[in-house]
Amino acid sequence: MASCLTDFAGDCIARKRGDTAPDKITIIDPEAVTPGTPLDVTGFAFKLTVNTEQDPDPVGPPIIGTELVSIVGSLIDAPNGVVEFPWSSAEADQVPDDYFYDIEQTDTAGKILTIAKEQYKFQQDVTK
Repeated sequence: MASCLTDFAGDCIARKRGDTAPDKITIIDPEAVTPGTPLDVTGFAFKLTVNTEQDPDPVGPPIIGTELVSIVGSLIDAPNGVVEFPWSSAEADQVPDDYFYDIEQTDTAGKILTIAKEQYKFQQDVTK
């Protein structure tokens, strides 16, 4: 992950155009006594959405922002809070530029919480 100079919550994510390796995150328990303790996300659902705008309008007209992708997360190690967001070749083939993402978490009670919102950078690669 790359660093960003923004006031969003979360980390800036940088990806080379065309790379399909998944984005992997570890969810930290905000209420844990020991800082940095992973949250057990067994039964949770996650969604990563990347958009052209930081704060897209939910309705239009005019429509502000274009959703590039919306990816459902896979629980890789739920007891230790590890989630991956797999990218297909078509999803990863984006114009190099600075975009924006957020990650929504849905807990076992159906409550939705946005846990990260930050810049998402697609960078030009050399190999085509």
